[in-house]
Amino acid sequence: MANFDGIPASETREKILSWLEFCYLVATNQLSEMTKLRDTNMATYFSLSGDACFSRNIPNCVGDLFDIYGEHRKAKQSISDIALGAMLHTIQDSFSKSHVQRDTSGKIIQFYSYQNQDEEMHAKEDAMQLWGTSKNPVIRRNP
Repeated sequence: MANFDGIPASETREKILSWLEFCYLVATNQLSEMTKLRDTNMATYFSLSGDACFSRNIPNCVGDLFDIYGEHRKAKQSISDIALGAMLHTIQDSFSKSHVQRDTSGKIIQFYSYQNQDEEMHAKEDAMQLWGTSKNPVIRRNP
């Protein structure tokens, strides 16, 4: 969840809260897919290079950020629904051992970055924990 290893948890927390606020505004249609990122609280997080929405693989507008290749528009998915999913995913990741170290009370000690992680170990820790097992009941198939 951190951009790099060693970033103070408080700094990453502030960025995550900004991201969640942005996603909330999109999910509740307070920001449209045509809103320029430079006009949002996300302006400092992206290198913005133009005004055109949906024209390149560089996010300039809210819609670009949530649908950079246009796949969701083709499937008629709502950008607001995707933003809600991004919020939920962020919250979910904040409880994954591959993303966060917490103390016994649940307080976050450190956020991890993906850069120096082993892909297989990351995926294993990302698997849903169910009473001490790594079985995910959502994808379990009945015989």
